[in-house]
Formats: sequence, structure tokens, C-alpha cells
Amino acid sequence: MISDALDRSGRHTPDEILLDLRTGGAQLWLAWSEEEILGVCVTYVMESERKKVCRLWLCTGHDRKRWVHHIETIEQWAQSIGCHTMDAVVRPGWEKVLRDYRKTHVILEREL
Repeated sequence: MISDALDRSGRHTPDEILLDLRTGGAQLWLAWSEEEILGVCVTYVMESERKKVCRLWLCTGHDRKRWVHHIETIEQWAQSIGCHTMDAVVRPGWEKVLRDYRKTHVILEREL
């Protein structure tokens, strides 16, 4: 699932994500049923002198209605480690799903 999501963005490789996970720079969240993995999210925590933010960076899967409510678990974890904010870098369709999030920035790209 992660490889498929990364193929769409073209920015990172699965090996880069695995390294971030192994070194503790990122966190992996799974939602599963008895038969299969339904969804995967990758987060990382950014900290400055002013603020600690948990970024929902990669979130993918299928049958999203069965697992998207578990993002609340990630938010609770982030708050428990002192994060003041959750943000999400996701495709535009997630705006409809993450209704409690407000749009503060837009990322625009141009291939060079």
C-alpha cells in the first residue's frame, strides 16, 4: 500500500520510509481486520522552540470508511506526547474526510 501511494507522488521510495521508521523519525499506523490490512498511515513529529506538530504524512488503504475513524487514535497519541497541532499533507479528496481540519496552506508543485 505504501509503495502504491509513493508511486503516485513520485517523491520518496519505500526504503526511505522504512529508514525513517527504523530510526524512529516516523511512526507507522495500521488498521486491519481479521483478514487483511485496511489502511496505513505514516506520521512524523516536528518540533521547534514554539510548537510541536504531528504531521499525518501518508495515509492510504481501501474501504476507508471502515478505518478512517482511527485517525482519532493518532490525534490522541500526538496530544499525549505534547503535540499542539496535527496537520495533514494529503491529496485533495481527504479534505472531505478530515472535516475537523482546516485548510491553512496549499502545496503547489511544478516539475522542472
